[in-house]
Amino acid sequence: MRPENWARALVPIGLAAMVAGSLGPWVAHANAGMSLGVVDLVEFTKFMARAGLTAVVREWFYLPLLAGLVGSALWSARQLSGIKLAVAGGAALWALVVLPPYPYLLTAYRSPEDRLSLWMGIAALGAILMIAWLGQRIPQRLAMGALVLLAIGSLAPAVWQFAQLMPPLSLLYGAPVQMGWGLVVTLAGGGLVVLGGLAGLRPAGD
Repeated sequence: MRPENWARALVPIGLAAMVAGSLGPWVAHANAGMSLGVVDLVEFTKFMARAGLTAVVREWFYLPLLAGLVGSALWSARQLSGIKLAVAGGAALWALVVLPPYPYLLTAYRSPEDRLSLWMGIAALGAILMIAWLGQRIPQRLAMGALVLLAIGSLAPAVWQFAQLMPPLSLLYGAPVQMGWGLVVTLAGGGLVVLGGLAGLRPAGD
C-alpha cells in the first residue's frame, strides 16, 4: 500500500477514536461517580453556571462527538451502500444524545440553557442526512478538507473550554482535576483525522 493510502486509512480510526473518547471520561477521579464524560460534563457545568462558578460555553464539549459523527458519515459516503447507510444511521442515532430530553425538548428552542444544544443536534442530524443523500457526489478532496476542518474546529474550542473549566472544577473537587483517558483518546483521534485528511488532499501520484 502506498504511504498516502496508509495515511488516509488513519481517518476512520481517528473518527472512531473521537466518538469513543467523547463517550469516555474527560475528567478522571478515584471515585467513579465523580468521573465525567462529555454528556455528564455538559450537565454538571449547567449547575456550576447556575451557581456562578463558571461561564464556559458548556455545549462546546459536544463538538468533538458531533464532528466525529458527521465525519464518519462523510467518510462512509464513498463506501458501499450498505456501509454508508449503516454508518450514517448509527451516526444519526448517536447525534440524538446532545438533544435535551423530553419534555424539555419541546420548549428547548426558547430556553437559554437548552437552545444551543438543540440547534447543534439538529444541525448535525441535517448534515448527516445531507451527506448520506449526496453520497459519492461529494468530491474526495472536498470531503478530506472538510474532515480536517471538522477535527480542528471541534477540538480547539472544546479543549479551550475544558482548560477554562479546570480551576473552578478543581476548587469544587477540593483537588487538582485529572484529565481522563476519554479526552486523550479524543485528541489522538482528532490528530489522526487531520493527518489522514491532509494526506487525502494531496493529488494522486504526488
